[in-house]
This record gives sequence, C-alpha cells and structure tokens, in this order.
Amino acid sequence: MSMSHALHLHPHSPGVGVGWRQPHYRELMERRPGLGFLEVHAENFFADGGAAPALLQSAREHYEISLHGVGLALGSAAGLDPWHLDQLARLVERVILCGCPTMRVLRGRPGAAARR
Repeated sequence: MSMSHALHLHPHSPGVGVGWRQPHYRELMERRPGLGFLEVHAENFFADGGAAPALLQSAREHYEISLHGVGLALGSAAGLDPWHLDQLARLVERVILCGCPTMRVLRGRPGAAARR
C-alpha cells in the first residue's frame, strides 16, 4: 500500500503513530506526514523551558502525543520517585491536557484521590 492511500480506521482510533526521536525532529516537523500520533520519551521533555519543550508543544499542534515514561523504575525496591512522578504530571498537564481547567492530574500519595 502506498502512503497516498489512507488507512480506514475506526473514527476514534488514533491511527498509526511513530516513536519520535531526536534525529528525526526536524524532518518530521518540516514534512508533517499524516500520522495519528507521536510517541515520545517523557523524560526528554521534563524541562520547563528551552528548545525541547517548545518543539513538543509545536508538534502537539499537529499531532496527538503519547508519552512513554521510561524512568519510573516501577519494579525498584526503592519505590516510586515523587520528583519523577511530579515532573510527569506537570508534563501531562502542559502537553496532553494543555492547561484544561476541567482536567487535572491528581498529585500526592497513592490513595490520596480516594480520600478527597
């Protein structure tokens, strides 16, 4: 199948996406191929300012974003890192929720949402 033929997917399907890595940032933003989403390593975009977050925000204008957290260390004996979870929540709010006031990422200790 050539790229000119669209895939017929369920209307709510995100379609076909790609893992967006640094060597391909520029080319993807210049060409803007028809993709359903971009998957990125969340930790690469934890910074509050600079080129990487600005680039991700620009990509968000054209594509859905799927965050792939690779540094959570879920099986670690040390447990979850509160700093890492906070950074991930801030990234979700900034990029995925785009500051939507009706949707917020719950922060705090596990089970805190159930006590609210």
